[in-house]
Amino acid sequence: MMYHVGMKTSSGIEIPTPPVPSEEEKYQMTLEAIESTSKGRKVPHSAVVAWAKSLSTKSPLPMPRHEDHLV
Repeated sequence: MMYHVGMKTSSGIEIPTPPVPSEEEKYQMTLEAIESTSKGRKVPHSAVVAWAKSLSTKSPLPMPRHEDHLV
């Protein structure tokens, strides 16, 4: 059986719901992201795709970081 956020397992353990950022927090994260990319901190699309595809495997890749893709 696949469990989803907010569900309870057969043993009664509830799957925790991750916190949802407020609109102000989302706005601040967006500003930080814009500033970061304007400074050249970017990750290649291919690295993000490879990471995303690995998430459903037994050995997911670590989240890509811009430091790992400096030219």
